[in-house]
Amino acid sequence: MNKILLFISCAAVAVLLNGCATAMSNNQYTVNIANGQNQERTFRIYNRNGKYIHMGKTPMMVTLRAQSDKFFAKEIYNIKFDGGKERTITATLTPWYWGNCINIFGFIVDGFTGSMWALPDRVNIDIPESADPDSQKINL
Repeated sequence: MNKILLFISCAAVAVLLNGCATAMSNNQYTVNIANGQNQERTFRIYNRNGKYIHMGKTPMMVTLRAQSDKFFAKEIYNIKFDGGKERTITATLTPWYWGNCINIFGFIVDGFTGSMWALPDRVNIDIPESADPDSQKINL
């Protein structure tokens, strides 16, 4: 009887933890596109395939998908500002994805839902990419 109860408990925990990132994070993120100056700057956002996604003026909050059109593939955005400046946003693995070490099936679920990827909270065109803390995340 105790073995059956233990088995059922373990199975329930495995089902509940299946897809940790899917349960605990998003596949779309709101990114603040800003500049340090108090002037508006026009920008355009393109995805990894060069497809136009959005146009706006800083400061603006933009909702972007973290996964590309393919499963398990992170999205990479190129933001082109007026005046010729450009900035790249690359999705990174969310820490919740590693919670799937408990249940291996969660890796598959998170890859299909796109929840394994995360985008930075903000992009500031006036901070060099090498000095921007959001750009220094580990890209896998």
